Amino acid sequence: MAQAVLVLARWILDPEQLADNYETHRGLCYTRVLAFPSFVHLLWSCLTGPWKSARAGLVKARDEQTLGVSLKSFYDKLKNTPVDVSLGFFRDGVRRLRQLVPSDPPGCPASLRRHPCLIMDGKVIKHVQRRLKALRHDQQNACKLLGPRTLVAADRWSGQVVEVVADLDGEANDVKLTGPLLDRLRAAFRDHFLMIGDRAFGIFSVAHGIVARGGDFLVRLHGMTTYEPEASRSAVGSTDRFGRTVREEWGWIRRGKETSAARESLPVRRITVFRGNTRLVLITSLADRDTFPVGDLLDAYLARWDIEGLFQEVTDVFHLRNLFSTTPQGMLFQLTLCFLMCNVLQTVKQSIARHQTRDAKTISSEMLFRDVQEELIAAAKLLSADVIADLVPVFPTADALRAYLDGLLKGCWYDRWKKANYRPRDPSKPRREKPKRVRQKKKT
Repeated sequence: MAQAVLVLARWILDPEQLADNYETHRGLCYTRVLAFPSFVHLLWSCLTGPWKSARAGLVKARDEQTLGVSLKSFYDKLKNTPVDVSLGFFRDGVRRLRQLVPSDPPGCPASLRRHPCLIMDGKVIKHVQRRLKALRHDQQNACKLLGPRTLVAADRWSGQVVEVVADLDGEANDVKLTGPLLDRLRAAFRDHFLMIGDRAFGIFSVAHGIVARGGDFLVRLHGMTTYEPEASRSAVGSTDRFGRTVREEWGWIRRGKETSAARESLPVRRITVFRGNTRLVLITSLADRDTFPVGDLLDAYLARWDIEGLFQEVTDVFHLRNLFSTTPQGMLFQLTLCFLMCNVLQTVKQSIARHQTRDAKTISSEMLFRDVQEELIAAAKLLSADVIADLVPVFPTADALRAYLDGLLKGCWYDRWKKANYRPRDPSKPRREKPKRVRQKKKT
């Protein structure tokens, strides 16, 4: 396990590429003693080590004379990391890591094989460390959200984060970031891609932006979005695999006043799922009912919840809750680094699941990462960093690396990696009401 993670980390954290990325996006920043590749490797060691804070790992690196600068200098470099450096570093790692993802994912229906299914959702960094006195004692700012706002796109089948756009204002709206995100996805996915989103993205501007960039959408209809049915086409009723009644209609979503000559329209297919006393209303640009069966689309939207589980893993498993910085720039860099770590573990998990002929969702990322940490700590205790670096092979191509990983992980399995009491989500069951949370009020 440690060998697989180290090989993947060397594949995406190549020092030459890290230096080139920093030189391209650094702006007015410069390097004196601590180079950007060493800076990244130190933070990676802090996140994969047994420490709950960066300081413990940095103090150990200082004792081993691998830090090279003071702790204050390291934190200053972290808090002033430019946004373009963080995002460019992340995108370069994702680009290299996606070369290892199989082109034909298992379980993908034939109707969606030509459409990469991308789930998008907003992620804001919470649990901000309020170490500054101005944040602790100023009533106006003490409870404000200071972490950056990001809009994330994740691949439904590989479970990897494929794109991130950011705004340093933590209170920004997610819809504001959809344009930059779609521009990045259009450049990365030349073919058609299917964007899956919740109700916040079920508005005309987002749907029109996706179609204008060559993609398709499957989103939940927003309550303020105007929908008009096509009178010449009758609705079609059916039943999904959970026994719920489904109704399909065709029509348009519109923007602008009815009397306006500049009123815009977009043809959509509306899918209504009756869930007892409530209804789930989806709209999609995939209008052909025979080519895109309603069951495949409902299963695709059901997988939208996977990105919420991914955010929870990044927060709890990869120590995003223990923030190393108090500035939005430093938090964003740690977030992108945690996303890359999550992608590495997802690559290992998908390979293990493929060899064990089981669903990757039944494998616990927390238990898997715990074993990886133990093996990495044992290797660091027994061997020096130079010896470990010499033992990790370098592969010129992605095919050679993929074959090497298959050989490593083919027989790798422990029953403790299975998720406890794993049950696939059944949306036909009534939702459990959450207990009311008692919120503490700030004393004036």
